[in-house]
Amino acid sequence: MKKLFLLLALILIFSVSGCQKNDKKGCEPNPCEVKEHSTGVCEEDGWGGQYYICECEENYFWDPRKAEKKCVDPCEGDPCSISGSTGVCTASGYDEYECECEYGFVWEDEELKCIDLCDPNPCDDKEHSTGVCEKKDGRYVCECEKNYFWVSCSDLLYCNECVNPCLPNKYESNPCGNPETLKECIPKSGKKYTCVCKDGFRWNGVECVELNECSPGDSVPCKDSSTGLLWSTKISDYGMLKQCSSFSEGHFSNWETPSIDQLRTLIRNR
Repeated sequence: MKKLFLLLALILIFSVSGCQKNDKKGCEPNPCEVKEHSTGVCEEDGWGGQYYICECEENYFWDPRKAEKKCVDPCEGDPCSISGSTGVCTASGYDEYECECEYGFVWEDEELKCIDLCDPNPCDDKEHSTGVCEKKDGRYVCECEKNYFWVSCSDLLYCNECVNPCLPNKYESNPCGNPETLKECIPKSGKKYTCVCKDGFRWNGVECVELNECSPGDSVPCKDSSTGLLWSTKISDYGMLKQCSSFSEGHFSNWETPSIDQLRTLIRNR
């Protein structure tokens, strides 16, 4: 019986000592007062405050990984003395920094180096590219074949491609609508183009549609089937008659100043 009592007593003693509460705090006494590049401000961390974090001076960051925890500056040692870099280093964490790159180079976080945008040449395998690579606004730009335009990755639908907006594309399967009424599509940029209609048709914003027969109060260009002439809505504007060749209406830009005989047909037909 005495042996059993003694065994229980030993178990109780070891159990209590194994679960003894540790009242020691990480900032008592303050370890940050002697840490180099620390402001001396200590913040308790971890369960029960048994660990600590020191506030660091400007441009220094607390590194919790070191056996001897301390404030570090990842830009120390001049890590930006590398090819393509201006040498300027900016730290954002105890193990994170970025080098400012020269024009035509961009910073690569994973490789920790400045990469030449055109080396290796990304334009060599781009469809409808001439293969010429240029550097612009921190990006590379490929020279494109005639009627094709470079669209960078700033566009959500296109990403670094040579594009002809007049061809079926990611925006539209048939940009100018019915091809039977279309004379030609003129590309202006990667997403802008002008649809030129065949004679007797006008552009309504979606496709080329047949011109209306001329009647009083027309608000769009119209046709006079009796003469085959097309008339602008500006016919009543005497000042515009002198500038016909310089204005555009209904996507028509080849207007001509009418002759006296042509103007007489308007009176005769009304």
